[in-house]
Amino acid sequence: MAIVNDYMRFLLNKTEGEVVGAVVDALKGAGFVDLESVGSLSRGDRVFWRHGEFVGAAVIGDPAGPMRVVVSHVDAPRLDLKPNPFVERDDYVYLKTQYYGGIKFHHWLARPLEIRGKVVTVDGEEYFVSIPTVITDFAPHLDKEYRNKTVKDAFDPERLEPLVALGKKDAVFTKIKDEFGVDPQDFLSADLEIVPMARPERFGAHREFIMAYAHDDRSSVFASLQALLSADLHAGTSVALFVDREEVGSTTAESARSTVVDLFFLKLLKKQGKPATLESLLDLYAHSDFVSADVSVGYDSLYSDLYDKENAAKLGAGVVISKYTGSGGKYYGSEASAEYVAFVRRVLEDSEIPYQSGTLGKVGKGGGGTIAVYFAHRGARIIDMGAPVLSMHAPTEVLAIADLESAYRAYRAFYEWVE
Repeated sequence: MAIVNDYMRFLLNKTEGEVVGAVVDALKGAGFVDLESVGSLSRGDRVFWRHGEFVGAAVIGDPAGPMRVVVSHVDAPRLDLKPNPFVERDDYVYLKTQYYGGIKFHHWLARPLEIRGKVVTVDGEEYFVSIPTVITDFAPHLDKEYRNKTVKDAFDPERLEPLVALGKKDAVFTKIKDEFGVDPQDFLSADLEIVPMARPERFGAHREFIMAYAHDDRSSVFASLQALLSADLHAGTSVALFVDREEVGSTTAESARSTVVDLFFLKLLKKQGKPATLESLLDLYAHSDFVSADVSVGYDSLYSDLYDKENAAKLGAGVVISKYTGSGGKYYGSEASAEYVAFVRRVLEDSEIPYQSGTLGKVGKGGGGTIAVYFAHRGARIIDMGAPVLSMHAPTEVLAIADLESAYRAYRAFYEWVE
């Protein structure tokens, strides 16, 4: 129950900045110190390093022991504001958006939303924003023309515009200036997201589910963070990485494919008195154990034709091991070796943790990638492991509490397990 309640509070952080801030606060509360403030590292030291929306945290263990690394991503599908968002149409004022990640456009219509994030002025002042809004939809009385359209044709992403005011843009600009102290031009230097306004809720006959925004991938962020903080034994050095921009291809300085990841490990090597060279870094990757902590598609019997039922993950059956990801002929994915899958199975079975295998739908109908591929490129052995989720990438996703617990226990056992 403590894990469930803590997780539901954690989900109240809805932007990447808020999630990373919560992660750092939890690390500091557990005695982790900034890596930059430490002259050297020895067994038992607990350190973290933040670079924008990237965080690396480590518990230093026996130098002769293994390095175990769990990587999760802090971002989630959403809508972002365009740099010049305000548009006036017939005395209504709307905000122009750009969708982020893979979404179904109609999911975002006629539901309570929130403009959330920060605006930074040219003089460096930061203003944090939290404003309710909604993207309107037309009445069913007017939709006869639309009934014969495909979903793709009926829902235009350029129409995903939240309603913010009645009247003229100039009046809105004056209100923003008076209330928040920012000019319209300051929206160019803003990180403002449109996210669901609803709070997480438990439901089900036994309250066994949680409905919430961004189980993908914040269930993994939370579970891996708690595993790092609570592990009784660290077999070697335990590391948790929290990266950004997975949902759009890991394309920024805080992402899994960025050299900021390499820099973090080089800093760890240097502060442990080891050579901080390319060879030592590549050797670290080649001899460490990695888990890509990411959720999997849960089997939904309402849409059974989309799944290979024998290879689909079911809610309540435990954490999901995905040997490989990708699309079609395994394109754009990574695949764990048989030996590494056997190692992970041994960890879970020796620790009596329920688990299952899973793939992302039928061949040719489904598929997708994770951050695992970017660590495989570095020479690491890595596997995807996370909870199954229903309605993935929708504003409201569904997670079984049993699978959250299983994921937490799996990551913790991964840190603790001794050959």
